[in-house]
Amino acid sequence: MNLITCGFRSKRYLIFYSNRLKVGPQKSKSIVLVQYSSNPGGSTISGLLIARALLSSNWKVHVVFGFPGAFEDIYRSEGCSTEVVPHSNWLRTGSLLRFPINWLTEIRKGHEFEKIFQERQPDLVYINSLVSLAAAAGAKNCGLPVVWHLRELFTDVGGEMHAPLIVGKSLVRATIARLSSNLICISNAVAQNILGPPLNSKSSIIPNAVEQSFYQLSDKQLARERLQLSPDGPVIGIPGTLRPLKGHKFLFDSFSQVLKLFPNTVIAISGDLNGPYADTVKEQAKSAGIISRCRFLGNIKDMRNLYAVSDVICVPSSSEGFGRTVIEGFASNRPVIGSAVGGITETINDGVNGFLVKYKDTQKLSKLLIELLENKPLADKISQNARHCADVSYTESICGERIKTIIDQTLRNYEKRGG
Repeated sequence: MNLITCGFRSKRYLIFYSNRLKVGPQKSKSIVLVQYSSNPGGSTISGLLIARALLSSNWKVHVVFGFPGAFEDIYRSEGCSTEVVPHSNWLRTGSLLRFPINWLTEIRKGHEFEKIFQERQPDLVYINSLVSLAAAAGAKNCGLPVVWHLRELFTDVGGEMHAPLIVGKSLVRATIARLSSNLICISNAVAQNILGPPLNSKSSIIPNAVEQSFYQLSDKQLARERLQLSPDGPVIGIPGTLRPLKGHKFLFDSFSQVLKLFPNTVIAISGDLNGPYADTVKEQAKSAGIISRCRFLGNIKDMRNLYAVSDVICVPSSSEGFGRTVIEGFASNRPVIGSAVGGITETINDGVNGFLVKYKDTQKLSKLLIELLENKPLADKISQNARHCADVSYTESICGERIKTIIDQTLRNYEKRGG
């Protein structure tokens, strides 16, 4: 039995780690996949693709969400069992006083996960978000190997994860190192920002995958009908969620020049209209004077329709750990313009399979949008290159095999150490 004090001397903060109980041979391996979000979004889709890859290899997959949501039923329809264990993002504040309280609260919640692990006796725990510290603590308590899949960025590069200045990142990195067996990052940008040099060499970079269905687009006119868009006029699509870092205002501020040449162009925008940021985005469109040219479509059940209607896909984010909508645009055979931030710079080869623009450079974004709407041969060439890129780098099978390799490696190392 190992004893970890986690930096606290008082006995009330001690965490006891016990070895996993040995059981008889299993017919198939089992895994607990901790998927914090159950709402539509990039991490939820990625988690679903990971689960699908494991299920195809006869793994039993039990998914634990941080809160109830629409994707519970979707995961179950794929063959997963699911449940909800409430836990919170330990990196929701950079306050030097509040940060350790959040850290300790989530460590203590690890006991809720221990019950699940002891009941299910999984071979491995796979945590699909940096925020689920409680699951990592619970797995460590039970002596289980942990693959921790990191997707987020800190606020110093425009991300949404907070940590106190000076010592914050060091504390986060020490926690990750102590509680994980293996690390996966969705981009070099995430590895550098979250892990830094001490842990970067111990992580594997596995980009997100694009769901296979995006390679089969809906008919463009039928998709317009489904989304209740007019049958004519160019469409600029801005897929994804309605969140501050998605950069809608950047596109809105760039759009007036486009309208001078293409006055019937509309911006098709996806994202939850009941969310806390929806009204802000609408106000930004009003302030830019282009609200009449915006179509707020809400959560779209089949996102292929948005890509099908779009002549150009725009990803104007201020920060991105990866940028799933970029590769969805690639697979959908659409030209993509993205901000030159984070993981987007690792997927878009500027001028080859898409275009990069410095965030807030409204003049260049306007120019690129106009060029792609005017020059169909250029748009087609970029689209074809993008589709080829998706074929060779971002398919479900490629990503799934790489993740299964990491899982197998983690289990072998675990067995060598005696479990």
